[in-house]
Amino acid sequence: MKAIYFSQGLYWRKGKYHGKSGVGVFPWCWVDLDVYNSIADWDEMTWEERTATLTEGVMSSGLPFPTLMITSGRGAYMIWKLSDPVWNVSKGGGKRPISVVEAVNKALAKRLSDLGADMKCTEGARVLRVPGSRHSGTGELVKILHNSGLTYAMSDLKAAVLPHSSAQVSEWKKARDAKTRALNKQRKAWAAENAAYAEKKQRANDPCNIISLDNARARRGGFSRRTHALKIIEDLRTLAGIRWPDSGEAQKGFRDLFGHLAVSALAGCTKPNELLEVARGHLSGLVPHRYLMSKKFEADNAPSVRLAREEKRYAYSGKRMAELLNVTPEEEKALSVIVGAEVKKTREVIRSRENRRKAGAVERSEYEAGSLSNAKPWEAEGISRASWYRRQKTGAEVITLRA
Repeated sequence: MKAIYFSQGLYWRKGKYHGKSGVGVFPWCWVDLDVYNSIADWDEMTWEERTATLTEGVMSSGLPFPTLMITSGRGAYMIWKLSDPVWNVSKGGGKRPISVVEAVNKALAKRLSDLGADMKCTEGARVLRVPGSRHSGTGELVKILHNSGLTYAMSDLKAAVLPHSSAQVSEWKKARDAKTRALNKQRKAWAAENAAYAEKKQRANDPCNIISLDNARARRGGFSRRTHALKIIEDLRTLAGIRWPDSGEAQKGFRDLFGHLAVSALAGCTKPNELLEVARGHLSGLVPHRYLMSKKFEADNAPSVRLAREEKRYAYSGKRMAELLNVTPEEEKALSVIVGAEVKKTREVIRSRENRRKAGAVERSEYEAGSLSNAKPWEAEGISRASWYRRQKTGAEVITLRA
């Protein structure tokens, strides 16, 4: 004995398409009921008792009475025949009307959940057992329990079971689509702003691929931790060139200090997990390669990495770095950051004078050379200083007096 099923929709071409896309028309809506799971003594009921149970369930749910009530040999299913079958043809390339049938099926199943309605059997390609056949597992006859002969217009059935009307759904979809379009437009603007900000931030704060101090200055003007760190490394390179001109590398006794000062400076502008690798790139040629790639370099700078993860770091002043490196006054002349307090103060005074001169200020001697106090024009005119200034203010005629 084989099970016999029939589809709930009629297909455009027999045997051509077996999915929902091949369905041409739906003559009814349906609900599959696994009543054997929700009603304990369903298997022992007579057909009359099953009909009464299903009728009571439909009436209590407030649904329109079904056209057919069918026992499927183990469970049951109901059919609401349509007076205007739904053709599965989309208009304007939109969704096909099969979605409406499935929505009605789901609404019917929710209202009949007490009878064990199966939500999975609401989709359009569902098949059900043919009345008059037998259930292949139980051997029970698939039988029509009741035929009311009722038919329903799809619009009436939708109004009875769906929570919203077609007009309401259409308005909601229009509002949703408009909101989605506006949100997508705003997201594009946000994405462009975020990309520009990320690029600007990377250029300003990422020193991983910057070795040249000139390149760092070109990327971002003014003071920054990155530029200051690169100035310190540049001073270390200059100092190594003065002390060890042959190799230009810090020798034993200073290499760990050079490495520590460089790592401490870079800790303020580098990610903790990239700190040592970035420092190796900047220290290449300044500290022996064998030391940079050794475990000792990692151990010597482990405290700096730990502090960086805690958003802290060693912050040495130029004076303190000069003391640690035993920088001499002669060496300070070639350095910019690693200098003592007196040298730094002197340079600030000189820098201030240069800035004033660029702004148009002149030297004191030059200013006084062209001043009225030195020229003393009142003596040439044979009058007092006060009289000369008084005449200048009033614009009186100047008469030169003979000696």
